[in-house]
Amino acid sequence: MRDVHVPRAEIDRLAQSPVLFDALIAEDDTACVFVKTLTIDDPGVAQQRTTPRWPHHLPGELVIGLTGQAGCIALCRLGLIDPSWRGHGVRIVNARFSAPVLLGERFFTRVEIVRARRMLGSLHLRLRFRMWKHDGEGAEIETYRSEQDAIFFPGGAGGGRRRVPRSAFSIPHPSPKEREGSVTKIARAGGGGERGTLNAERGTRRQPPPLSNSARHAVSNSAKRSSAARFSSAPWRTASRHVELEIVTDE
Repeated sequence: MRDVHVPRAEIDRLAQSPVLFDALIAEDDTACVFVKTLTIDDPGVAQQRTTPRWPHHLPGELVIGLTGQAGCIALCRLGLIDPSWRGHGVRIVNARFSAPVLLGERFFTRVEIVRARRMLGSLHLRLRFRMWKHDGEGAEIETYRSEQDAIFFPGGAGGGRRRVPRSAFSIPHPSPKEREGSVTKIARAGGGGERGTLNAERGTRRQPPPLSNSARHAVSNSAKRSSAARFSSAPWRTASRHVELEIVTDE
């Protein structure tokens, strides 16, 4: 890992909120290291209700916020996203708060990109974080570690969500001529019912519509019972449904 020194003013434009780190001090092809000294002006520190045995310290919510900033800056520095992208955390796993960071102490934050995968224009990530400080003799003391999943979306014009029209996913209805000889009629668009299909609103079975005269005379009672049993075991064969999906696109 090579040593660098990129001050706060230069890395501030790479994050989604004002950067709280003092500087970026090291980086390589998959990781970045940041440094920060905790002050009373940092978010959540002055509001802490302290005791003689529990002074001002780095709050947990600020730890999570700093990991988010570290991730955004690292992704931009490594060329995986640009500053217009926006993202959020999805899951935190194996988190461990090992030791507190007290007021005035300097601590380090390392973020490593474990996995990156692009899907439908978005970027899905697994990130590994580690924070540590040094004691009076220079020994390293780990204060926090975790792995986090996150997802990022492009923020430029044309991105976002597009709703696909429901007509694009409608199951076509048979013609009147095809319905004429059917024992169980296909429901009309908008929710008609048929033997063996489920009522989506109430979770109960709909009663079949009356059979036409031609169907009543053409089919015997035993044939009707057999057909009803067959369709009840496979309701997807006769249901007429509209499906509306929401798809993430890059248009």
